[in-house]
Amino acid sequence: MSFEVCYVERHPGKFVSLEKAFREHVYHPGFRGRSSIKVTLPTLVGDTYEGLAIRDGDAAVAKYARMVRGEITGSEAEEVRKNLLAYCKQDTHGMVRLHHELVRISRPIKKNGTGK
Repeated sequence: MSFEVCYVERHPGKFVSLEKAFREHVYHPGFRGRSSIKVTLPTLVGDTYEGLAIRDGDAAVAKYARMVRGEITGSEAEEVRKNLLAYCKQDTHGMVRLHHELVRISRPIKKNGTGK
């Protein structure tokens, strides 16, 4: 179980899974039946993980674990730290952009045809 899952389970009611919201309430043909951030983010807002040295959660966890165990040290550890921060920044920024998109698409349509 990931750190995030453990943290969220210890703080019930304080977090909402955007993945669950997309899986259960949003359909887009570009999702191809999937609902992860790696699919929804580029489909809805155009952001991707291209150009990052670390592009997925499994790779991030593996690199972090190796660094914590002391298998990666010195300048290589500093490079991994920088890459992890860039990945986490993209994940966080992506979640914020997806949340904004969920809010935008869930607004009721007014008589003038807009959500305003």
